[in-house]
Amino acid sequence: MDKIPVTCPFCNPPADEMVAKNVFCYARWDRYLVSKGHLLVIPFRYVADYFSRTVDEKHAVLALVDECKEVIEENLSPAVYNIGFNVGEAAG
Repeated sequence: MDKIPVTCPFCNPPADEMVAKNVFCYARWDRYLVSKGHLLVIPFRYVADYFSRTVDEKHAVLALVDECKEVIEENLSPAVYNIGFNVGEAAG
């Protein structure tokens, strides 16, 4: 497991920044937009990467992605979606 950073920008998010959440993760609008409507789904538990997550955690992430699609639709009505996972430092 990765060491938890001293000042993690994702830990202990204010409730008003959470767009949606479940037992294993939460979603919030990105503070540094890649594109309009960019949402981040952030797991609560620290692990080395996505592939180290439990099956339940992976399912929760994907369930939250589905829930966030509804939030994005209500706010922006995009024509397309891009869903990705950053794995490793070089990936962001």
